[in-house]
Amino acid sequence: MGFDVSALSNYSDEQSKELVTRSQFATKTAKFATKHIKVKSSKKIQKLGATVYMQDGDGCAYTSTGNVDLSQATLTTTRIKFNQDFCIQELEDKWTQILLQAGQQYTEADMPAEIRKVILGEFGELFEKADWQGDTTSGNPNLNRYNGIIKLISNGGDATEANVSAYYGTPATVLDQTTIVAATDAMMKAFNAVVPGSAGKTTVKIFMGREKFDALRIAYREKNYFGFNGTTDQGNDEMRILGSNYMAVAVDGLNGINKMFMIDTVNLHIGMDGDAEDEKLDMWLDPSTRETIKSKMRLRRGWCIPYTDEVVTFII
Repeated sequence: MGFDVSALSNYSDEQSKELVTRSQFATKTAKFATKHIKVKSSKKIQKLGATVYMQDGDGCAYTSTGNVDLSQATLTTTRIKFNQDFCIQELEDKWTQILLQAGQQYTEADMPAEIRKVILGEFGELFEKADWQGDTTSGNPNLNRYNGIIKLISNGGDATEANVSAYYGTPATVLDQTTIVAATDAMMKAFNAVVPGSAGKTTVKIFMGREKFDALRIAYREKNYFGFNGTTDQGNDEMRILGSNYMAVAVDGLNGINKMFMIDTVNLHIGMDGDAEDEKLDMWLDPSTRETIKSKMRLRRGWCIPYTDEVVTFII
């Protein structure tokens, strides 16, 4: 005689309290920008420039030439909010009941910490994408709250394109490991022409999607550049462009987009109302029903690039 287990379902342990969440995007781009706090509507960023001319030093004549130019750029922030309700009782009939305390009187303290964490992670993904791809004319509600970096550069209309014969040769039609090294070289040529004296600045970055960053890394490896050191030249999603002080930076906001941007990060400005307000999620028990957990995040956010004429793009 053996065991008759046909009436039993296969065992599956559902007692683990560990919640495994999917990988979250990091809001990396904002960390490179100059942060302006308490911008409740808009703020003027003061621009200063000068034009000077050398003159003939012979004689005693005095002629004034040149100008000091004062102008302004506007950093505008937009009101954004997130609202969501949760009914803790919905967790009672599933394995998730083991996450709950005994009794029926739940409060916001009963919301599992991992759920809070994944919600904030989702906010991070939305902000990183919107910081680059935001467009107030978009039909996507997660992208039309404010104009992101791409739209601001486009609106400026004076960035320098490196995918042209003057810098690259016959324009590239793809951005992969066969073209990425020449593409970044072309961007450096264009940037040094547009912003003379920038070659030694460590604040200048080439921003690209993660797949472009991986293509550059693979291209360097396969070209067997002896000067490429994986320890000192690559790490934390940044990699040195060989022969320069410039760094390539992988940002998830540009994933899947055939565009790269070379920018001095002192030219990136982000406006917020409160410091780190994109990391604060309020939760409370609805006092009217004492059943529903409500959550809210409210913030302001916006970007400004005062000198779009000092940006170099590589666009397919």
